[in-house]
Amino acid sequence: MHFQLLKTKEGVSLERSKLSRPNSDTGNLRSATSASGFATPGYKNSQYADEPVAQENFSLASKIFSPDNDGYEDLLEMNYRFPSPGKIANVSIFNVHGVLIKRLLKNFTLNSEGSFIWDGFNEQSQPAPPGIYLLQADFFDTDGQISKFSKPFVLAVKFK
Repeated sequence: MHFQLLKTKEGVSLERSKLSRPNSDTGNLRSATSASGFATPGYKNSQYADEPVAQENFSLASKIFSPDNDGYEDLLEMNYRFPSPGKIANVSIFNVHGVLIKRLLKNFTLNSEGSFIWDGFNEQSQPAPPGIYLLQADFFDTDGQISKFSKPFVLAVKFK
């Protein structure tokens, strides 16, 4: 009953998607998501889906962020919402020349809705230079449904 793409099932909880349906219904029990730490004891199940969400959505909280630790838009926040649980995400940041700057998520199972962040550091854990960037997000599920989003944004710095 666990998600087919998991490397290991050890420590991964099974959760009910719809509490109104019996456990024996196909697809009602699912592996807890990576985004929830593979378990949600005492909290709403990460795979919970009450009513379908009207549409899928992926957005940036702001199109400009400045990782200067001044308390204002220090992180690039990405928000997502899907009509049903079970999506897997691959999310990467590229510079204007198409060079990979940071791979944020790779085959990461998601809740039905949530968010994730980028702190402005590249793959070598160094601050990325100011400029225009492109966020590429690919979401898919085991039924073969694929959604792709590209969002431009700016990493800004203060003038000295």
